[in-house]
Amino acid sequence: MKERSVDLYILDQKEELKIILSILNDIVLEYDSEIKSSLNYGLPFYKIPGNKSVCYLTPHQKNSVDITFWNSYKIIDKFPQLDIRDRKRMASLNYRKAEDIDIKLIQQILDATLNHINQ
Repeated sequence: MKERSVDLYILDQKEELKIILSILNDIVLEYDSEIKSSLNYGLPFYKIPGNKSVCYLTPHQKNSVDITFWNSYKIIDKFPQLDIRDRKRMASLNYRKAEDIDIKLIQQILDATLNHINQ
């Protein structure tokens, strides 16, 4: 059975979520050419070579999307916008509207995340 692509996954979502998912997908993939996307656990995951996870996207029923950064507990002090909730290792940003997406913040968090992964 052929694996579904992240692009098809995004196209299957509700219109409000599709726009946010598409923008976040583009931000992550354009940030670093080594980052590749795939569906894992039914969600868009972004990894670098060595199968090292960077982040993943989670659409919610209430028309919002989380971008969750791997092992972000290591950088949460630098980025108080991250919400760790009841998780021990991951923290996320939540977006309800495309115009609220902070590209620069996401790029800064990606940079910090990749620096920790590559240490």
